Amino acid sequence: MSNQQRFSSEWETKRLGDLLSYKRPDPYIVKSTEYVEHGDIPVLTANKAFILGYTDELFGICEKLPAIVFDDFTTDNKYAEFPFKVKSSAIKLLYPKHVDVNLRFVFARMQLIDFPLGNHKRYYISEYQNLELPVPDYEEQRAIAEVLSDVDGLINALDALIAKKRAIKQATMQQLLTGKTRLPGFSGAWETKRIGDLLSYKRPDPYIVKSTEYVEHGDVPVLTANKAFILGYTDELFGICEKLPAIVFDDFTTDNKYAAFPFKVKSSAIKLLYPKHEGVNLRFVFERMQLIDYPLGNHKRYFISEYQNIKLPVPDYEEQRAIATVLSDIDAEIVALEHRRDKTIAIKQGMMQQLLTGKVRLLKSGVL
Repeated sequence: MSNQQRFSSEWETKRLGDLLSYKRPDPYIVKSTEYVEHGDIPVLTANKAFILGYTDELFGICEKLPAIVFDDFTTDNKYAEFPFKVKSSAIKLLYPKHVDVNLRFVFARMQLIDFPLGNHKRYYISEYQNLELPVPDYEEQRAIAEVLSDVDGLINALDALIAKKRAIKQATMQQLLTGKTRLPGFSGAWETKRIGDLLSYKRPDPYIVKSTEYVEHGDVPVLTANKAFILGYTDELFGICEKLPAIVFDDFTTDNKYAAFPFKVKSSAIKLLYPKHEGVNLRFVFERMQLIDYPLGNHKRYFISEYQNIKLPVPDYEEQRAIATVLSDIDAEIVALEHRRDKTIAIKQGMMQQLLTGKVRLLKSGVL
């Protein structure tokens, strides 16, 4: 019968500089910043983007791996396990200083550091390496790193599945929204119509938020039409748009989003678009608008002057509804996966707070 025990040895407080050595990136700096979208050699930065693009430069590639890619000016950092080049000399490459240091453990522990930035200066040698951290022995470092790495594997797998579902949706849109592929039971001819014949617009003035001091959580979201979509939440319980669903359309950029919940908006640049008559399925028209590659010119309002005059092939209402349902079902799958991924990320964050500080100790494997 197994009698598993927890790690119990005391943790020692050590400086980061006693755990990690650093290397200047000069041999690995990319010569040309004309990156390509795909390739064998990624160009890395330490901020959120991480991979800026790929280069065809097959010289000066960092192959001493794994490494922590550390931005000396911002203290942003990333863990790299694959050959790479870097963007600039602002990077430092960090490695274990001796065999009793697990790099993945130290990297994970660094994510809990809230480092106060001041003047624009290089931080690693002057300050960052002097930070003190509680550190267990190597075997416990390795065990913690493996647990967190397994969770990262699940998160990465969910990200890959989300990307696959999005690609499937994009391909499905190209087929169904153009009539190249028809759903079973539909064969009637499609009619070409102007967007202005399909949608009416409403000015957003009654729904514009008074204060832009948003809160992170609340009942009334403040929307924009660009990538951010939800800018934050407001406690203003008046002037809320409840005529739903609506397409939130930026009149200057033609960015647009589909809103099926009550909201307020940020500015008068927004137009709210609705079906012009009962023969229009708003979700279908919104999805079809995502295939429009609209050329922007001068900074002007577009919907009335140009955008509403774009012509689209449109089926009858029942086929519109059926296509919209297929695409909505794919969206629902993507949202469910995103929620699962976000929950896993939150679980990992909680695990990090417990395991990387010694508040919770792991069981030793293979102890009899």
